[in-house]
Amino acid sequence: MKTIMIAMLLTGLAGAILLLRLLPPPEEPGHEPLLAP
Repeated sequence: MKTIMIAMLLTGLAGAILLLRLLPPPEEPGHEPLLAP
């Protein structure tokens, strides 16, 4: 039972990291928004 829970936690962490990498990076403070005049 413990090994299954650990495996699920590891796969969940890997999935979360992959999702974060796929998402666009946060805008840097120096960059202006695209819709700025």
